[in-house]
Amino acid sequence: MNKVINKFIRQFRLMACLILPFVLSTSAQAQTSELSRDERWREDVRFYAAELPKRHKNLFFQLSKNDFEREVERLEARIPKLSDDEIYFALMRITAQVGDGHTGVGFYQLPTSRFPFRFSRYREGWFVTRTTNEYKQALGARLVQIGDVKIERAVQLLNDTVAADNEFNRTGRMSFFLNWAEALQNKGILKRKDTGKFVLLDRNGKRFALDVRSVTGDDWSKVQWREALDQSKLPLALKNAEQYYWFEYLPDNQTLYLAYNVCANDPKKPFDEFVKEVFAVVDARGAQKFIIDLRRNGGGDSRVLRSLAVELQKRPQLIEKGKLFALVSRGTYSSAFMNAIQLRDLLSALWVGSPPGQRPTNYGEVQKFELPHSKVEVSYSIKFFEFVKDSKLSYVPVDISVEPAFADYEQGRDTVLQAALDYKAK
Repeated sequence: MNKVINKFIRQFRLMACLILPFVLSTSAQAQTSELSRDERWREDVRFYAAELPKRHKNLFFQLSKNDFEREVERLEARIPKLSDDEIYFALMRITAQVGDGHTGVGFYQLPTSRFPFRFSRYREGWFVTRTTNEYKQALGARLVQIGDVKIERAVQLLNDTVAADNEFNRTGRMSFFLNWAEALQNKGILKRKDTGKFVLLDRNGKRFALDVRSVTGDDWSKVQWREALDQSKLPLALKNAEQYYWFEYLPDNQTLYLAYNVCANDPKKPFDEFVKEVFAVVDARGAQKFIIDLRRNGGGDSRVLRSLAVELQKRPQLIEKGKLFALVSRGTYSSAFMNAIQLRDLLSALWVGSPPGQRPTNYGEVQKFELPHSKVEVSYSIKFFEFVKDSKLSYVPVDISVEPAFADYEQGRDTVLQAALDYKAK
């Protein structure tokens, strides 16, 4: 009889273990569903305000604790008067004030609409480098106004929403905001998010306006794009854009060009194997220069490049001043910036291009958490990096400054790469 009772008790305990989590989960979901929309947002904002300072390495290195708390309290008080989008952008604005490009509020959880343009920044201003057949008239045109707001003012209005390390980083990320319908509406640049007026200048300086419809949700992935750059004129650096890394030997210049687009190992060819192929060509062809292109590299794992540095150190002729170059831009960020610093400091590489989008001293190594109800994702930094001792600068200057004009892009001229190829050590 005791055996039967004990067996029954064991089965009861097992059932309790299986059922209790379900009951608790169901109870929590019921409690959540009973909360009003405003109460759910209040809980999210309070969770954000409590967790971000606790998790970040040093949240208040630029934004004061008092200002942060004041902004959060103000947002919480205004929740009943704000739409979901407005609350979301308010969180973005508060987080952007931290001054850490790795710390920000994600946009993936909310429905977004975008205007079918890619705007790219060149020396003269913002240009349309990609659009659809419907708006092909805009290809190669310079953006001068959105709605009734001049482009310079539109950028100023959007700036406080962009989490960034420095002004170069902010400019690089601005291209994402200039076609973001909800962001443009939130700042009062456009009255609606489904349609908007874009005023442009064509190649002859003639002004024209387009009424453009935004694209929402999954439809964005179905858009058929047209490029401003004739693909037959594609410069070397823009080839193989989908590859993690690739190289080409330039015989006329006795130069090995290596495009390093992401700090990660390609599953199809680990970086160490790739490096062996690179230096087999370097040694066989007697390369006199070595160029590493980091302009489109937004980071990853800085350790991946280590084997390349080791092989370069074995070849002193390639690390003399004026023989090794790192091509950098505002898109050179995070681990790619760390690699650029290492190439400069350890191997005497010259930086060519425009300053990277990262501070000489910065926070990084990103982790994330979710707000409990809206599921909005918040990223934050857990480490401090000091690449330049006691630097008060917001950026690291380049050795050879080159800011491309739009005409260079349109004609397939890579003036940054050319500057490295033409450089002669004094």
